[in-house]
Amino acid sequence: MIKGDPERMTDAMIRLADQDGPLPKRLVLGAEAYAGIRKALGGRIEELDRQKDVAVAADFTDEELAQL
Repeated sequence: MIKGDPERMTDAMIRLADQDGPLPKRLVLGAEAYAGIRKALGGRIEELDRQKDVAVAADFTDEELAQL
């Protein structure tokens, strides 16, 4: 069974559109959507963290930069 209530989703979109300030780039509606996106983003952060040493090693050192 899908838990999302279309009327509540519509109300949330209208309330958000009426607020001052920047709108979110992506609007997540529903607990299942939130949990799925959170899980996916968590996996992406873990993957990024595993590459940190390789990413940082591609930079000039401070000493090398001073010589440029």
